[in-house]
Amino acid sequence: YYSCAVCGDVENDSTHTFISGDVAGHAYTAATVKEEALKEAANCQHAAEYYYSCAVCGAVENNADHTFFDGDVAGHAYTAATVKEDALKEAANCQHANIYYYSCAVCGDVENDDAHTFTSGDVASHAYTAATVKEEALKEAANCQHAAEYYYSCAVCGEVENNVDHTFFDGDVAGHAYTAATVKEEALKEAANCQHGNIYYYSCAVCGDVEHDDAHTFTSGDVTGHAYTAATVKEEALKEAANCRHAAEYYYSCAVCGTVESNAGHTFFDGDKLPHSFTEQIATDAYKNTAATCIAPATYFYACEICGEKGTETYEFGDYGAHDFGEWAVTDEPTCTEAGEKTRSCSRCPETETEPVDALGHNWGAWVTVTEPAPGTDGMKRRDCTRCDAYEEAVVPYSGEMNKQIQFVVGGDMYYIVHLDGVDYYVYSRTTPAILWYAERSLTFNVVLGSNWAGDDYIVTLNNKELKPNADGSFTIPAGEEYVKINCEPVCVSDSGAPAACEYCGKVHANTLWGRLIAIIHMIFLFFKNLFRH
Repeated sequence: YYSCAVCGDVENDSTHTFISGDVAGHAYTAATVKEEALKEAANCQHAAEYYYSCAVCGAVENNADHTFFDGDVAGHAYTAATVKEDALKEAANCQHANIYYYSCAVCGDVENDDAHTFTSGDVASHAYTAATVKEEALKEAANCQHAAEYYYSCAVCGEVENNVDHTFFDGDVAGHAYTAATVKEEALKEAANCQHGNIYYYSCAVCGDVEHDDAHTFTSGDVTGHAYTAATVKEEALKEAANCRHAAEYYYSCAVCGTVESNAGHTFFDGDKLPHSFTEQIATDAYKNTAATCIAPATYFYACEICGEKGTETYEFGDYGAHDFGEWAVTDEPTCTEAGEKTRSCSRCPETETEPVDALGHNWGAWVTVTEPAPGTDGMKRRDCTRCDAYEEAVVPYSGEMNKQIQFVVGGDMYYIVHLDGVDYYVYSRTTPAILWYAERSLTFNVVLGSNWAGDDYIVTLNNKELKPNADGSFTIPAGEEYVKINCEPVCVSDSGAPAACEYCGKVHANTLWGRLIAIIHMIFLFFKNLFRH
């Protein structure tokens, strides 16, 4: 089958075949102008180009390197839609894409035929460059600040941009627009009062300029309280009529409507004060003229019934006063033991008073010793009154040694005779209680353990009651004991000699017969125990 000389596609036409084989090659020498030998039709660059054909059979060689031309050069073939700058007829805009002229498909020459164009690319955005004055492009009408302001329009289609940052102005500036009811200090025409709220002038809605037109105002805010600042003298505002204290006193009135305030703390005075009215009787020291005496009552000045001012006229009030007695004079002299009498007289009337004068009492002299005291014997002293024969005597006690310390020796077969204030007291040994007849003074003594005493501990009893030692280890018998019986008993001890409960019975034995017996048995036991130990 024959194939396409250009693309190689096989024809598959059984009536159009050729034979190949050992037959000799063609003689491609025939420059035969025929349609099947056409390689390229004539164009603006060259005439029609043909392949050579076989001079024998007419077969076309189809050898691109072996061709010939025939005929005339043809015109341009303006069929190429080539996008290039020199072919641009009109740039893209909001209505269409770029418009191009067709170019020659062979040499690229541009046709420039307005009737033969094509478009390429996208439609462009609007070109908002047209300052077109029209109603739909108006952004803001002319006012006191500027002329009418417009949005730009598309220079192609006329669409309005509506971009607040891209506008233009046209025409003249307009007057103020006094339509804004703006509450501000500079627009205040009249402050609020008891009749109305604040009254304001209208302001320009554009620039804020205040109109100041009394016929064009508005109110804002609440009605205020009354302005009680008017000092208006009128009957209904009278608080208190004039008197001696002050002129007529009035309440303030509202400066707007005249309403009276009736506030006692906010008043004013008008006119003159009135004179005093001395008709009030006030019987106090502040108004007293003369004090009451024994011959007349007190007198007082009249007071003003309004202010209390003291007048000059007087009146009597109250009871008669006391007598004005002079100094006391002794009419009967007192003695040491008998009272006297004194008298005084009133300076205004014959009245007198008498009173007793106390007895003087004795005026004692110094004490004088009559008999000196001695041990065991009191002395005597005396003193005499300097105004009469009376005298006093008193005992002088002996002031020598009053309390002699003694030693009470226990554990021996001896006793001591204690001599105290001239009296002998016998102190016996352990086996016999010491008996003292002593009552007036206290007696202090020490206990000395004799050689026959076992251990280091003991209990001293006074009339069968334990006697506690003093801080220095001594003992004191208090005064007032007429019959004193002293015992010194042993206490059961431990091996160490320290006070403790009995090792055998567990008790500390009291000063009783049984206790003493147990203590003696313990002493015997301890004696032999110590003996065998040594």
